[in-house]
Amino acid sequence: LKVNWGIFRTPRFKEMMEYGMYILLASGSGVIISGMDVIMISTFLGFGYTGIYFSFLAATRLITVPASSINSISSPVVAKAWKENNLDLIAQLYRKTAITQLVAGLLLFVGLWANLDNFIFILERSGEDFSIGKYVAVFVGLGSIFNVMTGINGAIIVHSKLYRWNMIFVVFLVALTY
Repeated sequence: LKVNWGIFRTPRFKEMMEYGMYILLASGSGVIISGMDVIMISTFLGFGYTGIYFSFLAATRLITVPASSINSISSPVVAKAWKENNLDLIAQLYRKTAITQLVAGLLLFVGLWANLDNFIFILERSGEDFSIGKYVAVFVGLGSIFNVMTGINGAIIVHSKLYRWNMIFVVFLVALTY
């Protein structure tokens, strides 16, 4: 086994490292955003409220499951379209995924809302009062709807030449979330 150290001196290597660092920072910020609320609730209100919040948060994450699948599937297609400078395909994908994700997200949100009292009833069999978390499901669900209705905007930005803006927006979102 022999390492080719010459690859570390190529101009392409520097470009790849820069891109990787931007994506790593943006992904890390995304992880911080997704866990910041749970940490803040446990710090300020205690673990009991954190359990209630997390139960409803987990239920609302169902809304984003179709969007996650669509984003995973469309990401390589968007990357290839950017490489070929096929802006028509990117626009078409964006419109179709935004509509599809919105319809799927709304259906799941309505299903969650219709069964929210049943969900609370099942959770309350443990002896705790979970009804105080009802509006967590509503507001976090509405936030998820807004997120899925934007389609594959993240993949479009990340695979474009403007990928640096993604990190800037996500870092700004961390500050805004805090």
